[in-house]
Amino acid sequence: MNKERVPFGIKMCEGYYRGEAIGQNLENESIFEIKLNTGETFLIKAVHDYEIRRYTWTSYARNEWYKLIPIVGRLIEKHFSKKQTLAA
Repeated sequence: MNKERVPFGIKMCEGYYRGEAIGQNLENESIFEIKLNTGETFLIKAVHDYEIRRYTWTSYARNEWYKLIPIVGRLIEKHFSKKQTLAA
């Protein structure tokens, strides 16, 4: 199966982070590998919240990445919603 690559560049108070999220489909319990250009990698998981109709993003990554995880998750959601709109 083809894996989707979602490139990102995020500017935060802590620094500027560039890299890509790699995964297949966005659905409940989907796991994406985050590869930063610094060479560090970690996994994030999408958990669908049916009340607010969005995803909550979780990870067991180091504490320094906890602010980055939901931002990258939203970028993944945006990527897949654009892809779905173009396919319709």
